[in-house]
Amino acid sequence: MKKMFMVFSLLLMTQLSAVVHLKPTPQFKPRIEIAALYIEYNDLILLLHRQKNKSQGNRWGIPGGKVDKDETPLQALIREIKEETGYDN
Repeated sequence: MKKMFMVFSLLLMTQLSAVVHLKPTPQFKPRIEIAALYIEYNDLILLLHRQKNKSQGNRWGIPGGKVDKDETPLQALIREIKEETGYDN
């Protein structure tokens, strides 16, 4: 796993806030590598609403997911965007 990581968590209630961790806490024990990103266009950020029957259902989030062992984080992001939004240029 990478020594430096960034975790973005979004809370959507009455306001939108973001928490960015630039260094892991001492309790952090990574098991998987993930890749996620914000997509911003015209001062808007793309948020995805998960289906109720899925893991973490009925929550808002950003495109992202696990990095497969045979792909780079960038390749994982491209795959996740296609899977989660249906966008394919």
